[in-house]
Amino acid sequence: MGVVFRLAMTIRHAALIALVGAAATRSAAAQGVIRGVAFDSLAHAPLARAVIWLQGTTRQTVTDGAGRFHLDSVPAGRYVLVLAHPDLDSLGLYTVAAAVEVGRDAPVVTLAVPSLAGFWRRHCAGAPPAGGDSGLVFGVVQEVETRARLAGAVVIPTWVRLLVAGPTDVRRVDHDLRVRTDSAGAYYACGVPTDVSVWVRAYARTDSTGAVQIPPGNRSVARRDLSIALAPAPPATGRPAALRGRVTSAEGNDPLSRARVTVPDATSMLTAPDGTFLLTGLPAGTQWMRVEAIGREPAGRAVELRGGDTAAVDVVLSPRAVTLDTVRVAAPQSRALQEFEERRRTGEGYTFTEEEIQRRGSIRAVLGGIPSVIVTAGSAEQFVLRIARGGRTCPAALYIDGRRADHTELTGYRSEDLVGLEVYVSSSSAPIRYQSVAQGCGVVLVWTKYVQ
Repeated sequence: MGVVFRLAMTIRHAALIALVGAAATRSAAAQGVIRGVAFDSLAHAPLARAVIWLQGTTRQTVTDGAGRFHLDSVPAGRYVLVLAHPDLDSLGLYTVAAAVEVGRDAPVVTLAVPSLAGFWRRHCAGAPPAGGDSGLVFGVVQEVETRARLAGAVVIPTWVRLLVAGPTDVRRVDHDLRVRTDSAGAYYACGVPTDVSVWVRAYARTDSTGAVQIPPGNRSVARRDLSIALAPAPPATGRPAALRGRVTSAEGNDPLSRARVTVPDATSMLTAPDGTFLLTGLPAGTQWMRVEAIGREPAGRAVELRGGDTAAVDVVLSPRAVTLDTVRVAAPQSRALQEFEERRRTGEGYTFTEEEIQRRGSIRAVLGGIPSVIVTAGSAEQFVLRIARGGRTCPAALYIDGRRADHTELTGYRSEDLVGLEVYVSSSSAPIRYQSVAQGCGVVLVWTKYVQ
């Protein structure tokens, strides 16, 4: 009996070993490798540092500098391979996916960002122009408070080209497109240039966003979502927004004092010694913010402002990439300053040149020396300009570099920041574009070194 039992155990043990071996063989055969490459068809280059993962699993990897990736020990079966990259987020693509079958052979997968031709066929008429210098800007337009999509809103991209008409004749040519949002609030602007900056502004009813910049890049497709603050019905009034933050250096995170922070068509100011700033009274919606400092590369970004709220944005400025020896550059004067010089020569109003302002030492001293102009002090050494007329006084309309400004904004400028100043004691004597019929008071025009 013992011999028979031992023989039976030996046979059973051998069968178990064979069964385990077969299972191991099947398990090894049931695993495979996925290899592939991620390619950016818009930039015509491999997509490095992209995250690749198998949907529904925890398996993932990152592409190398050539866009290559591989995943090993993947059980046999059918999967969805997903690609994600921050650059795709900015395009509104978020992810690119492809189905893959893992079996005995190792599949080779190409995950490609859709090409310009693909975008164009879907959203534009005809084929994209030859030459590669035309692109597509798309996005959605929504109301800033309710986030409701705005159908029928007008989106206008604008840009400038320089036309060389002769050896000494260079002309500025302005271009624009006009498109409307569809029923879902989406817009597609086809045919914008890819080699110059494009400025985009959206309009709905009588309201609009600020002009938002889309700088040139290596991709021919860009996404820019826009928010508009629609004016409430009378008698309600819209609430202004505010923007605060801090400007620091890229190399040491040191605060940058006297950096200029500007929201075009609204206001600007210089940062405090600790690099902080606070802009108030801003229009709600998508606006463009620009920060400049001497010796630093300027920075610009779109900001979304909500009425009654304060948005926080910190900005880091890098040193200028190239430092040159001192040179004298001769450049044509801006159109605004040319008009200032013409008015100064004709003797209209009270005009002061850069040299005359410097001699007086301060803006307050210049303004205080003009008949009929009253400089009144406010809180924190701020001052307000008033014009005395017929025994009464009223606040003067103030414009800085051609845009309407608050009187307290003048405290952010020093006399050395100015290149010109004009005072008109009657609004009717001011240039037509600056006349304030409703007020009937005077107009003060301040021109700084930052005027375009």
